[in-house]
This record gives sequence, structure tokens and C-alpha cells, in this order.
Amino acid sequence: MNLFCKILLICKGYQLCMAVHFTNCPGKKTQAADFGTNRKRIYWDGEVAVSDGYVHSSTHQSGQYFEFGEHTVRIVAKSHDGNHQAHCNFGVTITDEEIPNITFCPDDVYITLGYVETSKSSLSIPDSTVIDYIDDTPVKVVLYESDEFFAGVTRVSHIYTDFSCNRAVCEFSVILQSPECTGSTFEDNCYKMECSTSNYNNYVRKCQSMNAEPVSIHSNAENEFLKQMCIDSGRNNVYMGLEAVGSTSGTLTDEQLDWNDGTPVDFIDVDAPDLDSRSWEYCHAFDRSRSYHWEEVSCNAGYCGICKHVVSSGPSPDFVAALEQSCPSNIVMETESGVDYATATWTPPVVTIDGQNVPITSSHQPGDQFILGTTLVEISATHSGATGYCKFTVYVEGLFRIFCSAVISSTACNLGTYHHAGNTATCGFTVTVIDTESPVFSGCPDDISLPTDAFLPTTNVVWSDPIASDNSGASPLVSQSFYSNDVFRLGIHEVTYNATDLSGNEAQCNFSITIFDSEDPIFFNGSRNRVVNTNPGLPTSPVWWSVTDIARDNSEEIPIINCTYVPGHVFRFGNYTVNCLATDDAGNYAIHTFYIAILDEEIPLFTSQPNSTIVETDSRQPHALMEWIIPTVFDNSMEEVFVNSTHQPNTTFPIGDTTVTYWAYDIFKNVNQFSFNITVLDTEVPVFFNLTANITVFTEVSVNFAHVNWVVVDVWDNSGEPLNVTSTYSPGDLFYVGLTDVTYTAIDQSGNIEWFTFSILVLDRESPVFIYCPTDIVIPTWYRSPYVNVTWQLPNVTDNVGVHEIVSNYNPNDVFRLGGTTVIYNATDRAMNFEDCQFNITVIGNFQIF
Repeated sequence: MNLFCKILLICKGYQLCMAVHFTNCPGKKTQAADFGTNRKRIYWDGEVAVSDGYVHSSTHQSGQYFEFGEHTVRIVAKSHDGNHQAHCNFGVTITDEEIPNITFCPDDVYITLGYVETSKSSLSIPDSTVIDYIDDTPVKVVLYESDEFFAGVTRVSHIYTDFSCNRAVCEFSVILQSPECTGSTFEDNCYKMECSTSNYNNYVRKCQSMNAEPVSIHSNAENEFLKQMCIDSGRNNVYMGLEAVGSTSGTLTDEQLDWNDGTPVDFIDVDAPDLDSRSWEYCHAFDRSRSYHWEEVSCNAGYCGICKHVVSSGPSPDFVAALEQSCPSNIVMETESGVDYATATWTPPVVTIDGQNVPITSSHQPGDQFILGTTLVEISATHSGATGYCKFTVYVEGLFRIFCSAVISSTACNLGTYHHAGNTATCGFTVTVIDTESPVFSGCPDDISLPTDAFLPTTNVVWSDPIASDNSGASPLVSQSFYSNDVFRLGIHEVTYNATDLSGNEAQCNFSITIFDSEDPIFFNGSRNRVVNTNPGLPTSPVWWSVTDIARDNSEEIPIINCTYVPGHVFRFGNYTVNCLATDDAGNYAIHTFYIAILDEEIPLFTSQPNSTIVETDSRQPHALMEWIIPTVFDNSMEEVFVNSTHQPNTTFPIGDTTVTYWAYDIFKNVNQFSFNITVLDTEVPVFFNLTANITVFTEVSVNFAHVNWVVVDVWDNSGEPLNVTSTYSPGDLFYVGLTDVTYTAIDQSGNIEWFTFSILVLDRESPVFIYCPTDIVIPTWYRSPYVNVTWQLPNVTDNVGVHEIVSNYNPNDVFRLGGTTVIYNATDRAMNFEDCQFNITVIGNFQIF
């Protein structure tokens, strides 16, 4: 416990000195700063107890924030009579136990090696970033900071340590792998054009020195890839690994060609102009003059040549992945007690390719001792002629203490210093006269209470500065938390004047400034009056309005809004008053009023309604009696609905269309109507009565007709409407011989038709009349013949209805014999009346006697 109590007795005159004292004074308080900050609230409520007095002042208040570092709390107690003082001092230490916050740590870096490369230098690797809420610049240590990285996996760590020895680590890997040069892929990294050659053999040696071979070509795709490489180079001729064997005169066959790398000749440039080799042409090249098609050339020319790297120069991606999965992370540890080293252990990596473990070699073994500082551990694995590396570091740091007179005076962490040989500490002691008397303030202001300025959460406060003095005679160093005429916001502010003398003794003058708010909030965006319709089918509707950002207060805090109704309240139709109260933290308030009218503009709904109907008239009636179910009505108001109609059930409807309309209206005069039609059809035909019987008459004299009269028939219809009556004949009309139908047609207004027919038969009883009939004829025979031809004028016959047929037993110019013959003409009219015409022809002999 860091406890320092001082009792000061001040007696005036013969007054009894009362020894005020602390019966309990808090001990030293050490706590870590809150996460993400550099401070911490410290409480000591209930830990301070005073006897024979009261707490008068304190340099700090329980529950206030203390920043990182060490602080002294000084509490002054006074006796009840104000003549005595006692002091309670205790320390507050705020420590930093939060590690630095690494805000960015690079991801693993993957890099593909170039042609036959085994390492990379001067890589651009992103740096990590860090923040610390107490230490602005934590010390950074980079484990494995090198200009060169080798094929495989290298672990890199960035270690950040603040001055409270809190440590954070960012770790990532740099992974180098070679391209897949299997002979089936055509990557730039798998081919290289070598131009420092003097002849073909020199070209072969150059390729082999780079773990490559003179290029062989096994597909048209590879051939086109290499032709483009030649085009890009601009060289006239570029060697390939194709050689002629045997005789070189004439056209070469596949059997006379070999690839230098021993691969089969399974592809030939079929577009080459020819491959006729001369006796001195054993080698082949891409020829620019032939559009880079193949051409046989001399092997002694210093052409460039293309080398083909088939075997990987570094570990394959699968190999690297196996290394990555098992390579240990960087190790950070402290020295063991009393020594400058530490023993490190790790799990050795295991690399398995195609089910076989790859041999591993390592620069260090688990359980080795590592001295202070950074040691690089290199583990290598070799597979198919390629070597990959796994590299990590062991970082050992020292934590040491300096002891002096058996009292710990200092603790430190090495913060990136790897070797502590030569660190020294000196122990000694001095005799010091200590001034423990605090400075004294006079004229310390009383507490101040003021309202805010209009429309602002602040006001300026003015006071007279207190005066500090010290027993040493030297003016104390005075600092203050606020200054006269500063702007203060709403709330309680503790103003502290600190006076420190040359011995570090401190005194305080404390008073409070209370800024209070007496200004009402102001509505600036209150809801306006609302007119809202009820929801469909309901007598109600919810109404919404905003209660956020509608009022402001000079305190710059958002007032609390309470309304007589809450937004979204369901209102029934009618008128409502809504009062909204805005209250600030000081209890000041303002009222905003608006009105809500809930209107019912929804018409009643007919829930059932008759359908239009088509009926026939009642028998022998001009109308039909109709029945229907009276429609039902619903209204969203749930109030009474009034219904009227143009017609009622059980009434008669005339022939034709009649519209029946119903009206329904609610108490708000919202009206709905619907109509249906009643169609009464007249399907009854008119009825004829007083019918006329059939009539038979004879033609009038010497004519073929007769005038006939009769009594006109009567007709009746159920509609009672006028009828359209027509007839084919009328009484007194002239009728010709024969049978004639007289038809009466009656059509009512609905188009119903009825007919009545009777017949008039006019008979002809007059026989035909011969107005000319030949007279008797006497004529002699021909000479010396008993015959003679006789001719006469034909008789003329007339008849009132017309002669139908005239027949005779002889015709003019017929041959007649001696003697008498009667010629008869019979005339028949169309009524089969007949009449005869007769005359005699007498043929006499014409004889001469010699």
C-alpha cells in the first residue's frame, strides 16, 4: 500500500484542538486502460472514512477517467469547526495491457520463378501497418528481412512491441515456385533464345549449361508458338535441335532426321518449301526468308538458337503446397531464467509426393538452444532434381531487471535489442531534504451556476483567478483545467487549479460550474393536419407520422417526443386532436398540435343482388308478375345503411325491358347503386274470331270474273296494343275464275304473327259461243272421179274465260266422197263448258254421157 497521511493541527487562541483524521485511506490502485483507449475510470467510493470531520476537497473524483501513467490523488479533510485539516494521498497507476493493433497484415505472397531461376531478389512485399492507443510508435522487428528469397517457402514475421512490452505478431509466407515446363505447355518461362553462340555445337552446350536442351518440336501448336518467338526476335535464322543423319543428298526422310534431345520425330513442318539437304547441311533452323519455316542450314554458322527447359528448375506447385502445409511458423520466445538463451522445439515438416516421403535436411533440430536475437532455420527438400526450402526464424528476447538494495527500481523489455552484453546499472544513495508542504490557494471561487445563451448549449463564464503561494518563497507552477471567459457546455464542469512547488508538492483549488438549460425545445418539422380515408372494408385507418427529427433543442440533444396517440394508431372515422410534447433533458417542453380527420368515402357494397331476368307474359295478360330476393348490403362504417329501389318484388311488369335500380347510402351519404333488367316477352300470337267461311260464286255474265264481298274478320291480342292487320284481298275485290285464298295476317308489337285464310271459288257456267259457223256446202266431184277437195272458212268461237280447245271431225281441204257429210266443230272452254258448230257438205257427181 502506498499510503501517506498527514495531520495538520491548527489551534486559535485557547480553543480546544480537535484532531480530525482519516480512519481509512485507499491504497494504491493499479488497473489496465480500457480496451481501445488510453484511460480508465477509477472508483474509491466507500473506501474513504474521516473521523471528527468531513472531506473538504480532493484533487480527483471517484469515477473519473485517469490516463495511462502514474497519478497521485490528494484528499483534504477538515474538522467540523473548520480549524483542523488531515490529508489522504494514494497513487493511481493506469497500465497498458493491450497489444498493438495490426490493421494490415499481408497475405501470403506467391511468385513464379523465371527461366531456370532458383531465387528472386529485391521483391516488393507489402508492409504491415499498426496502431497503438498509448504508444504512438511501437517498435517493429522484422524476422527474415532479406534481399533474396529462394524457391520454396519462407516465413516472414513483423513483431510490434509497445513500451509496456505488449507484443503483436503479423506472419505471412513468401512462396516461390517454378512454371510447369512439362513439354506440353508453351510458356515463355520454358523457352529461351540463346544468341551468344558460335556454331550449332556451341548452341547445344549453351542449352545444356542451363539445364535445358536444344528445342524439339512435337506439334503444330508448339511450332507456331516458336515461330512467333522468332518473328518477335527479328533474327534471320534460329537454330532448332533437328539434325540430319546418314546421307544428306536429296530429299530427307523421317528416318534421316533426329532431335538432339532424343525425343521421337513425330512432327515435321509440312509447309516448309523443301528439306533437300546438301552435303554440308546437317542442321536445321527457322528461316526468316521462308516465313520462318524450317530450312536445312550449315552447322558452322553462329545463329541464335532456342533452348527448351523441360525439367523444372524449382519445386512444382504441388511440391510447394506440401512444404507450405508443414513448414513451422516463426518462433518468438524469452530467455530462460538466469541465462541468455532459450530452447526451441517445433514439429519437423513432412513432405509427401505421390505417396512417398521426400528426404529432409535442416540447419537446426528441435530442442536446440538459441541465443538472444534472431536465428534463421533452413529446411530443404529435394524431389526430381529440384530443391525447395522451408525457412523460419527463432527469435529470443531477454526480459531483465536491475536490482538495487534489494528493491526493484526498474523493469524493461528489450524492444528489438538482441544482445544485452554490456548493459550496466549503478546503485547508490543520496541524502535529500524533502519539502512536503503543499502550496496554498487564496481566493478560490465558489461554485457557479448559469443558464445557457439563447439557442445555444453553451455560455461564457467569467471568474477571478485564485492566487497560489508556497512556504518555499518561490512561486508555485500553476496549471488550470479551464480559463475565465471559456465557453462551457451544458452540465457540471469541475474547474481545477493545480499548484506545484519545486519539491513536487501539489495543491488544488476546485470549484464547479453548472450550466443549466431553461430554454424550451422548438418544433420545426411537426406533422401537418392529416385527412385520411378509412381502409377498404373497415371503419378505421392507421395514421403514421414522424416523431423523429421534428423538434430541436438548444442543448443539441434530441428532445423526447410523446404524443397523445402513437404513430400507427388505428383511428375510427371522425375528427381527432393530437398533441405532441417535446421534452429536453432539463425538463423544458413544447407542445405541437395537429388534427386528424378520418373520412369514410367508401360506398356501401351490395353483397347479393338479383340477376337480370327474361320471362314471358302471364297467359292472356299484357304483363308478368315478378318475385326476387331483396339484395343485402354491407358498409365499412358498420352503421345503418339506407336502401331504396324503383320497384318492389311481387309486382307486375309490362311487356318490354324494365330497369330495376337499388340505391344504398350510408350515414356519410356515400351512395352505391346497381341495376338489373326484367324483360317481359310477349310470345302469344294474336287471335282471329268471327271467321269468314269459304265462298263459291259464278262469273258475271260474259266475263271471267266476279266481284265478291264478305264480312271482315275480327282479331284480338293479349298485349292490348294496336295490331298490324293485313290481307291479301278486300271485300268487293274482283276474283277470276278459279280458287283464290284470302289470307289475313295479324302482327302484334312483339312480332308475334297469326294468319287466317279462307277461299273464294269463282265458277264459269257459260258455254263457248260460235260467232261464225260455216253454212252447208254443195260441191261436185272432180272430173271422172267420185271425190273432191272441199275447203271452208274456219268457224270463230269466243268464251268468257277463253277457249281451251276446238276439235273437228274434218278440216278444210279434206277429200270428200259423193254424198253428204256432216262437219262438226266442238269448242271447250277452260271451265270445261262446251258448244258445237255443225254444217253439211254434199258432194254431187259430175258426169258427162257420150
